[in-house]
Amino acid sequence: MTDHVMEQEMEIEALQAILMDDIKELEPEEGLGGETPTYHITIAPKDEDEDEPTEIPVRLGLVFRHTLGYPDEPPVFKVRSIRGVRDVDLLKIQTRLENEVQENLGMSMMFSLAQSAKELLRAIVCGTDDNMEEEAAQKLSKKEEAELAHKRALREQGTPVTAESWNAWFDRFSAEIALEKAKMATNIEISKKNRMSGKAYFENKYLNQEGGDEDELEEDFDFGEELDDDDDLLDEFLEQNDQGALAAGQQAVGQDS
Repeated sequence: MTDHVMEQEMEIEALQAILMDDIKELEPEEGLGGETPTYHITIAPKDEDEDEPTEIPVRLGLVFRHTLGYPDEPPVFKVRSIRGVRDVDLLKIQTRLENEVQENLGMSMMFSLAQSAKELLRAIVCGTDDNMEEEAAQKLSKKEEAELAHKRALREQGTPVTAESWNAWFDRFSAEIALEKAKMATNIEISKKNRMSGKAYFENKYLNQEGGDEDELEEDFDFGEELDDDDDLLDEFLEQNDQGALAAGQQAVGQDS
């Protein structure tokens, strides 16, 4: 299990050793809230041995605090202008750093974020930030192309089948089949309950005809104990209909002759 507290403390010690006076811990009322201390890193668009690229020195502030799960979780941070940084440029830097955070989850990243902010600030001050944006877009495009190529290769090769993956698939498949069978059984049971019996069907159909009544129905069809089965009832009905049709045909032939 990762000891997040120890890793955070070690990162702060390293930052203080590298940045020295350019990093300081803020008072709680100046911080970003939360349960961990807030720190402020001062960023210049130049190295110590370089001259200022502008007449008025430009300075950027990177304010951050660790979350309890950092570095497995993103830190809380924001950039602000100490001197000479426009709001539009602050938004550009903030967006760039947020993208980098996602790429660096799982490792200490605050020094890397500070260096990225410095490079972008230098490009903004020197007027070359558009080129940096184009290069970043090209890198992203190449990364996306590589990911797509990897996915295509996986589709072509297929997924290797292991005993574990087979058992997992078979368990899911068996569960789906059992669920389908349960649904079918339920539907059949409901259908049986709602289905009209053969006798009820013929009674309903006959009585709905003009002039039909129950007495005539009893005379035409014998619904005794021997015809309790719906199939027998249907056979008798079809036989009587066939006899009636035969008699009508014979009568028509007699009239023609």
